[in-house]
Amino acid sequence: MTAGKETDWLEMKVMDVRRVRPSDDVPELHTVLLGETGGDRRLPIGIGPYEATALAMSLERAETPRPGPYNLMSSLLSTIQGRVREVRLTRLQDGTFYAEVVVSGPQGQGAVDARPSDALNLALVADAPIRVTPALIESAAGSANAIQRMAGREGTRSADIVADARAAWERQVRAVSNWAEKS
Repeated sequence: MTAGKETDWLEMKVMDVRRVRPSDDVPELHTVLLGETGGDRRLPIGIGPYEATALAMSLERAETPRPGPYNLMSSLLSTIQGRVREVRLTRLQDGTFYAEVVVSGPQGQGAVDARPSDALNLALVADAPIRVTPALIESAAGSANAIQRMAGREGTRSADIVADARAAWERQVRAVSNWAEKS
């Protein structure tokens, strides 16, 4: 399924990032929940733990001591007079979502294939619109039922994911400091 005319696109926003452990024998699952801007449609997408943490950090506007990879990508584009124009979730195939990042610069405009988690992270950092088609939301409805149920469960939300990441960073800094003192 591919998107059609420009007017077919719906604007979405990242509403939340969630982490849930469905059961003791299933590892933690991470989901980004997109919501239609000015509408009721939702689209949950399963993503990796590192990308989920980066999304939560951006969503919560958490400061980091150094730029992350998505800040780097955005800065690189800016340095060459480019920018992220928009992020598009283009299709769902065999349970996998596909995305593209539309960029513009001195040489014109183009689209770059990307994983949805990377594209969404870049959209948040670059303050670029996120778009999907109604047909993608409809086609994802059947495939995303399990993710939807998981995303609706009580679990760790983006603010808590950020707090956990900060606590892990502080533990790591303390461990390195202790090791350096002993050396």
